[in-house]
Amino acid sequence: MVPVAFEGFLWLELEDGYDVWLDGVRLVRERRRGAAINGSVRCELVLAAGEHRLVVLVEDVAGASAFGARLGDRASGAPPSGLVHGLAK
Repeated sequence: MVPVAFEGFLWLELEDGYDVWLDGVRLVRERRRGAAINGSVRCELVLAAGEHRLVVLVEDVAGASAFGARLGDRASGAPPSGLVHGLAK
């Protein structure tokens, strides 16, 4: 649940392909292999206040399936205070 409107970025750490979906709409997709895992993948997010579903599909071509994610505002600050999140089971 996003307490107020939010504009910022989702930063991802991964080495192979990925898809990012927000509320059933694909935001970005890239197919790649063995890229550096340095947190340089950035996806813009514009969220109205309320509940949203963010889905990140990670491809594992070979080796470990590396994954990391962080959310920050446009100034690389913290996400909004009161942001509620959870993992789907």
